[in-house]
Amino acid sequence: MDVLIANNELKSKAFLDEIESKNPLFICTIATTETGKIPGLSAAGANPDFTDFTPPADAELLLLGKCKSIQGVPITPDGIPTPGLITMSALRLADIPVLVVNGGVKVKPQIPYVDLGGNSGRDIRSGDSVDNVEEVIERAKVLGEQLAKASDYMVIGESIPGGTTTALGVLSALGVNAQGKVSSTLPENPHNLKAEVVEAGLKAAGEKFGSLKTNPIKAISCVGDPMMAAMTGLVIGGAKQAPVLMAGGTQMTAVLAVINALHPETLCNVAIGTTRWVTKDKNSDIKGIVKQFCDVSILAADLDFGSSKYPGLRIYETGLVKEGVGAGGASIAAMAKTGSAVTKDILLKEIESNYALLMGIK
Repeated sequence: MDVLIANNELKSKAFLDEIESKNPLFICTIATTETGKIPGLSAAGANPDFTDFTPPADAELLLLGKCKSIQGVPITPDGIPTPGLITMSALRLADIPVLVVNGGVKVKPQIPYVDLGGNSGRDIRSGDSVDNVEEVIERAKVLGEQLAKASDYMVIGESIPGGTTTALGVLSALGVNAQGKVSSTLPENPHNLKAEVVEAGLKAAGEKFGSLKTNPIKAISCVGDPMMAAMTGLVIGGAKQAPVLMAGGTQMTAVLAVINALHPETLCNVAIGTTRWVTKDKNSDIKGIVKQFCDVSILAADLDFGSSKYPGLRIYETGLVKEGVGAGGASIAAMAKTGSAVTKDILLKEIESNYALLMGIK
């Protein structure tokens, strides 16, 4: 398998052995937050206001192979296509089923989905960013437990613009030093802006670094996002029954920290699945965040678009986008399910084919 092991070699190999040739279920958890509209924070949309449409469009792409909420596909301001293109290609190559779970979006996707009753998130600078966190976690636990019974293991990804900033917020509230360590969809990671936004949010909530260490639900309520509540419950419920691969970058570390505070015993059945672009990123440190509170394995799909014939894909190698919509975890799952039938080269050809189709390239 074209999978890199970022930490815990023995444990990581054991997890890969456990999921090899198994049939996973891919879950895409979608949500939105006003935090994603702060200028300069996210590249997940052609402009900040467009970010409300990115998660529903990503979800539609996975299920339909095209978007209905928007024309074309979600792109960055530089014209780079959503990493959902990678996810869709991997899932289709390996014939992996997809379920969309709505943690709280402003624009509902035009496809079937499971709704957990959450609302879209507010700007974390308000210090009051997410409604009914506990209820959503409890509903998601029930869903995760049932879904785990219907598959060998679960791969859970996300689509939420601005999610690395809210991740920094929750990690900081829980006393995890993540400043300068969360990743970004942008080539120049706006660490200072993220830190300012988080500091404003904690201050508005009357909290400070580490003050919510024993209250992760309040941490999400004050400075988190709706995706975190949904994914926390799904992972806790699912990991009781079967392995769970959390598909994403440094956003996953905030969810891990919340789970570690609520139900640390479930983490023995959990791993992070991301991309090489995240684990090799010099401007973030996913391993450095995780090792502060747990020893969950970090696996990375060894994707390489350097040889692609399309500039829009080759630019991934410059550090733009890196991860999203569960791209790394979906790629790992596709490789694990099919053995040597899906390699990174075969996956790149499929991604190029779908890219040409979606971008209208002859």
